[in-house]
Amino acid sequence: MMFGRGFSGNYNCFGYGHFGNGWIFLIPLAILFTFIAVTYLLYSRARRKSEHNYIIESLKSKYVHGEITEEEYLKRKNVLSKK
Repeated sequence: MMFGRGFSGNYNCFGYGHFGNGWIFLIPLAILFTFIAVTYLLYSRARRKSEHNYIIESLKSKYVHGEITEEEYLKRKNVLSKK
């Protein structure tokens, strides 16, 4: 057994101990960051789709109530579908 510097008790030969110079703490942070990023991306995609559906429904309502012509309706719908 070597009880010299770096080889005693809870330390490995590099002297960093059980936590490997702090890198072990970055793994849970990376997992947390990944989870937050994925959640944000999924939420923002659903939100955009919801907003787009609301705009299309509003456009349909204007067409049904006679506020815009069929030509205007189709033109605006094509513009919105390209975005």
